[in-house]
Amino acid sequence: MRVRFGDFVLDTERHELLRYGDRVHLPPKTFQLLQILAEERPKAVAQEDLYDRLWPKTFVEKSNLHNLIYQLREALDDGEQTIIRTASLTPDSSAPAGPLRKLRSSRAKSSAALKKREVREKFPP
Repeated sequence: MRVRFGDFVLDTERHELLRYGDRVHLPPKTFQLLQILAEERPKAVAQEDLYDRLWPKTFVEKSNLHNLIYQLREALDDGEQTIIRTASLTPDSSAPAGPLRKLRSSRAKSSAALKKREVREKFPP
């Protein structure tokens, strides 16, 4: 796959990133991250998916991914985050579809029903 973005050309078959025709050095995992992001463009890639693809069946600290993203932004001179954007959920996007009600346990429900019945027996309508 060959992808052009900004001043760069990513060639995954030759395993290289070029800027104005000059090779940009990327450590292997950083290159792999760029390749994943390019393959999935334009959609956002979930953090968990990145962990699974970069470090399959391996536990790594969150800082590892953050460091890779930092290295990649440095290599791409992307301090403004115009090439790689970190997406996060907005409060509205994770809101439930309908109103929420606090549900009581069945034990609390039966206790409340018993209290209502006792009140009715003591004070009939």
